[in-house]
Amino acid sequence: MIRTFQWRLTITNAWVEVDNGFRSHFIPFTEISGRRSAAGRGTSGIYLYRRGDSRVYVNESMFRLDDYYQQWQASIYDLDKADRLERKACGKETPTDWFATDNEKQNPAIGGPEAVA
Repeated sequence: MIRTFQWRLTITNAWVEVDNGFRSHFIPFTEISGRRSAAGRGTSGIYLYRRGDSRVYVNESMFRLDDYYQQWQASIYDLDKADRLERKACGKETPTDWFATDNEKQNPAIGGPEAVA
């Protein structure tokens, strides 16, 4: 049997489902502790971190992203931004931190510092 390799992302008001063609991940928003950016050769996306150690990759380069997705992504606690701000507060900025823009407003609706394990 041959199955076409497909990515599917379903976002509702209470959960997100990521289907990468081989496995489907169903994640309630209450289990998401944050997100990190990820990129590789020809792809870009985010990792959704669940409470605990597991994470799920969302390959954004496979989708046509709309405003709803952008707002949803912005509502998830940005772990990369939290790390940059922590390094800046300690005076241990890296050269790549200088190019980061942390001006966007963080909406702590999903995840947050108290939720990070």
